[in-house]
Amino acid sequence: MAAVYLCRDEAGDAVAVKWLDLYLPGAGPEDETLPKPLLLRFEREVRSMAKVVHPGVVRYRGHGEWGGRPYLVMDHVEGSDLRVYADKLAQRPPAERYARCRTIGQSLCEALQAMHDAGLVHRDVKPSNVLVDPAGRVVLTDLGVVKDLAEPEQTARGIVVGTIAYASTEQLDDGEIGPWTDQYGIGATLYYLLTLERPFASARRRVEDQLAPPSRLDPEIPADLEAVILRLMAPNAADRFASCAEAAAALSTDEAPRGLPLAGRGEDVRQITAWLDGLEQQSVVIELRGPRGVGRRWLAGVVRGACAQRGLTLVEPADPAATQVAIHRAVNEPRVVVLARHPVDPQGLRHHVRSLRPLRVADLRRTVVAVAPLTEDPARVALRLHHFTGGLPALLLPQLERHVRGSRLVLPDTLQAGDELLPFLDGLDLDTSEVLGAIAVCDGGVHLSRLEAIACLPPEDAVDELLRQGLVQRVDDEVALLAEAFRQPSLDRLPDPDALRERARREAPRTRDSGADPESLALHGKLAAARDEARRRVVSARGDGDDPRVAAALIVQGQICLDMGDIQGAKTVLADASAMAKAIGDEPLRRRAHVLRARAMLDGHDLARGRGRAAAAAALDRVVPLGSGADRREDPYDALLFAMWARAASALGDRRAAVLAADRAGARLDRTPDGLHARVCLALARAARLRRDSDAAWAALARVRPDERALALVTWEVEVEEARLGGSVPPPVDSLAEGLSDEEREALAARR
Repeated sequence: MAAVYLCRDEAGDAVAVKWLDLYLPGAGPEDETLPKPLLLRFEREVRSMAKVVHPGVVRYRGHGEWGGRPYLVMDHVEGSDLRVYADKLAQRPPAERYARCRTIGQSLCEALQAMHDAGLVHRDVKPSNVLVDPAGRVVLTDLGVVKDLAEPEQTARGIVVGTIAYASTEQLDDGEIGPWTDQYGIGATLYYLLTLERPFASARRRVEDQLAPPSRLDPEIPADLEAVILRLMAPNAADRFASCAEAAAALSTDEAPRGLPLAGRGEDVRQITAWLDGLEQQSVVIELRGPRGVGRRWLAGVVRGACAQRGLTLVEPADPAATQVAIHRAVNEPRVVVLARHPVDPQGLRHHVRSLRPLRVADLRRTVVAVAPLTEDPARVALRLHHFTGGLPALLLPQLERHVRGSRLVLPDTLQAGDELLPFLDGLDLDTSEVLGAIAVCDGGVHLSRLEAIACLPPEDAVDELLRQGLVQRVDDEVALLAEAFRQPSLDRLPDPDALRERARREAPRTRDSGADPESLALHGKLAAARDEARRRVVSARGDGDDPRVAAALIVQGQICLDMGDIQGAKTVLADASAMAKAIGDEPLRRRAHVLRARAMLDGHDLARGRGRAAAAAALDRVVPLGSGADRREDPYDALLFAMWARAASALGDRRAAVLAADRAGARLDRTPDGLHARVCLALARAARLRRDSDAAWAALARVRPDERALALVTWEVEVEEARLGGSVPPPVDSLAEGLSDEEREALAARR
């Protein structure tokens, strides 16, 4: 019914102007006249906003009519809505997520209490109606369906006012509406904020199912926080809080945070709970894998909590023999979870494996910001910590304990490790220690053939043991230390480290075969080879300690992941690339990472069918700052940047912005190199298809260069897009999938 414009008032301040698309009666064409119900809704919104003055409610500035169409002027709130914010918050450490949920809940309660004091009930509290500005201020918006308790009800019986997924029981059942009604919306919004899931998938499920507590999806949620959310969402309004003020007070209490205070573990928790939710009368084996120090003990605690929530029997055998006995029991009993920490024979049971990995650079940056928000240059601090600890929580947590002072993390010029190293190094036999020392005397990665010459013994068995102990990383036949913290202590334990250094000096490093360019391999349709070469380059650059090369290699790896349809893999490596580029101050690399992260957000949702609006908004958050500003410099990736802008705006229905962005992308196409040029054309075609402009979509595909059409991947993608436009069957993946795993084949096929 309206569009919202960013404008300037007479004082030059930014304001938001909601200008209706329809005309007042008698002011325009009859078929574009504003229906009376919508006119009444608009007038109600104006009156409601004018009655409430509170920092947590969007502020009324004025209203009127222009060109025969009504308008409303409000404060402009810079930032994103809670749907986008929730995705970002999910990447943060647990303690920060729970604390932020409390403060957001308190802010909403206080804002709604102000509305209730003014005699108003919002009736549509949900994540998309809550804005969060860069300073963290929470602002409630969209007062279009507010009920004024002093006015008679104007809604016919049987009509639900509000959004069903967040509506209270009384809204669905024609019950009495009052201040208690908004409490349900607050609780449902906080539920989503913590879990990224709606409390109920549909209205039918609300009738058939009981509300699953949020701890089913995240067993570490503090009990008192969960209790407040469940009380806010009580089906019977009498069981909710006496007022929003009372609910705000309940949210202010804070249990001591539990669990690993590190970012980057949310996906592990979500995967465990998804496996356990699938159990009915079956039993399951969950196997936890990963090197020493990576957090398997913590994840075992998550499994315990999740089993307790679901009433499942958990068995944690101590050794392989006991594990097989437990599995035999589970075969004959329902709802048994066997937690194994070594390879097992599942004997026909469901068998799920979760391999934990060290934290990535982006995870460390989020952790630093959460634990010590006033840290100077947190990206650079996180990169130093990652070099020293390898991202192993067992090494990282002691460093945080030693060097966090108040709200700042200040690292000394030289980092030192303490007793936390002993579990890694104690128990290594002499041969394994010698091989570890041989790796330590080499600055970067070392090939197995050179390693054998330095250590003077076959290294394969020792390397396998070092991998299990979390001391090294390996790709193909090249090995490197996982963490700089291991270098000097591994040498201090040897009887003659100088002999290793001398042999390393004599054994010149193997000249690395650069191999084919991964992006070129991908464009020629050799996705498996591109995937392997991209991974090899990342690990090789890490072994050499070459941060700019690591960031560039991660960006290439992210592009290959997108080509293969591996959206989560792309998001992970591109977040790392962005964090590293920021830490080393390489703005072109950071821009490229952000553009590809925007594409990952857009590729990960079915935008054409009306879903993923939050993803489109998040993608705009990525690209708009990069494409704005008078002092910005031209970049080779600008054409792709504006194509992503056009695609995101098209998904949100902002046709004008989409066309402008598409024009800016098209104006740069002639200066875009082959390969990237085709990717831009395809992105523009997808953007045009989203806004139902088939002529523009066909025109974008026609701009793909003849040389690019000879590339296997480009040919396939163009044919897929042509099939979508023409309503025909997209081509199969065929030779593109050669060498890929079954899971990778499915992801690639999903791109059709």
